[in-house]
Amino acid sequence: MPKRVLKALSANSSAYIILISLFFSCSGTRNTSKQEKSQYKIEKIKTFDSLGSWITIKTYDKRLKESIPAFVKINNIYFSEKKIFEVGEGKHSIGVYFVQLLPLELKNLNVKKGDSIVIKAYLKEDNSPLH
Repeated sequence: MPKRVLKALSANSSAYIILISLFFSCSGTRNTSKQEKSQYKIEKIKTFDSLGSWITIKTYDKRLKESIPAFVKINNIYFSEKKIFEVGEGKHSIGVYFVQLLPLELKNLNVKKGDSIVIKAYLKEDNSPLH
């Protein structure tokens, strides 16, 4: 009787190992938490009126060196057409996305009253297959 229990345990353990290895082999390998400095440029300009703070986002395909109509996410709100945003003071999370290009994600972009910030995003080609 104990031999059957050991065989059942070893079969279950093998099944778990196979499932775990299958899970990790199928998961994506893209890491967007570390952004290369060549992937974006930030220019800060202090405005004279100090009434508002603005973020302008310009998006480019890095390989083709052409402007692209990318989607923009600011603080978990998506925009498709708009590229100039009036924002409040504080830290903001910015994301730039386009099909078949690696996304750009900037976290904790600090904006002060009267700042005008221009972000130029150069998105690289993503060779992973679409699912």
